[in-house]
Amino acid sequence: MLASIGRVFHADTGLPLGALGQAATAARAIARRVPKNGEIAIAVVGAHLSGMPLNGELEGASARGF
Repeated sequence: MLASIGRVFHADTGLPLGALGQAATAARAIARRVPKNGEIAIAVVGAHLSGMPLNGELEGASARGF
């Protein structure tokens, strides 16, 4: 719940993403999903989130966003 509040707060500030200086994407609803058999759920923050500049690192490792 706290992460959700922070996500919305950061999106509403209009501030850029850390040292990258890129604009943050607008916050959108996140669907609750369960990992498939054989998958491991992890939480990421910052520029690794879906739609962010470093998300490609996770996608390159066959990760899928929730």
